[in-house]
Amino acid sequence: MKILLPVAFFTALLFTFSSDASDLLRGRTVYERNCATCHGGYGKGDGPRAETFNPKPVDFTDSAVMATISPERFERAIVLGLPHVAEHRFGHLLMPEEVRDVTAYVRSLVR
Repeated sequence: MKILLPVAFFTALLFTFSSDASDLLRGRTVYERNCATCHGGYGKGDGPRAETFNPKPVDFTDSAVMATISPERFERAIVLGLPHVAEHRFGHLLMPEEVRDVTAYVRSLVR
């Protein structure tokens, strides 16, 4: 299944200074493979499996929510998962650079 990219992603490629375009492209690949099923193709927390979770997956496009999550905390959640929610651990599946790349990609989705 091919996931369409939001316009914001291309904007982020042009204006993101903390990550280069190749980091974001690699991050998008990791996201599509591991995150989109729950968080949705555009990061809105509306993936095909989202309805089965309580609480619902985080909307990565919500600037108010994302402002409360530092990049380090975000990376820790990817690696270790989150207690009492359905966020899976991916530390055993992803290399450290993949964690950094998917973090950069997800943070580029903020509106």
